[in-house]
Amino acid sequence: MKKILIILLATTLLGSFMGCTKNTATNNETKAEKTKIKVATMEEFYFKDVVMAAQKNLAKDNIELEIVTFADNVTPNTAVMEGSVDYNFFEHVPFLDDFNSSPQGGDLKVIGSPITAAYEGLYSHKYKSLDEIEKGARVGLPNDASNRTMHLKFLDRLKLIKLKDDSKETVDLTDIAENPYEFNFIEMDTPSIVSSLDDLDLGTCSQSSIVKRGIDPKTALATYNDPELGIVLVSRSEYVDSELSKRVYEAFTSQEVLDMIKEKYDNVVEPLFASESK
Repeated sequence: MKKILIILLATTLLGSFMGCTKNTATNNETKAEKTKIKVATMEEFYFKDVVMAAQKNLAKDNIELEIVTFADNVTPNTAVMEGSVDYNFFEHVPFLDDFNSSPQGGDLKVIGSPITAAYEGLYSHKYKSLDEIEKGARVGLPNDASNRTMHLKFLDRLKLIKLKDDSKETVDLTDIAENPYEFNFIEMDTPSIVSSLDDLDLGTCSQSSIVKRGIDPKTALATYNDPELGIVLVSRSEYVDSELSKRVYEAFTSQEVLDMIKEKYDNVVEPLFASESK
């Protein structure tokens, strides 16, 4: 008799549990569960504004994007690698390659094609033109390999220095063959260069960072833009080909992003895509 009661009770409980599951499923059919992702970026440049524009686009599909900002240009990659965020948007491919090959690096991958490219500039609060540059000037230069290479080649094209071989993939201060202005190079993390212009004579930096600091980008002594150094969307290798990653990439190449660039960074940031907005 006890066995029969136990069996009947178990059957009743199972029926109740199955009934709850069905009701939950029915509720989910009427209200889709929100997908949540985290994207790491940097506050200093225009990158966060792009992420915010993509955030608006993703909201159309009930995808909630949480923005995680960092002050340095290393943690956004380690955060993706360790899994505390899902994606990042702040770097070009040479910088990512340097990270992946470094001791703390991993196997981070690019999703899609480069999305934006910013103009770089040579700025000074002391000089108004290249002709005014004096010997012994203190020059702020990025301290990471890829950006240091980019900016040394920029100075070489301006004939302010001469590199031993400007075709080398990576160059540093030891690759300078001639330094006619006897520049005193001060290497620092990229975001610090703009904030240090009062203490430097010259600084090579992104024009988007100049805009965010309220400085007129047209005050640059010289500018250049290299679309091959476009900023990319990055994630772990196992997520690159997922449907969610494809949708996130669509958001980063959407009309919302194009409109934001036109409004805030016209002639400073170049979109490298035609709108793929849903």
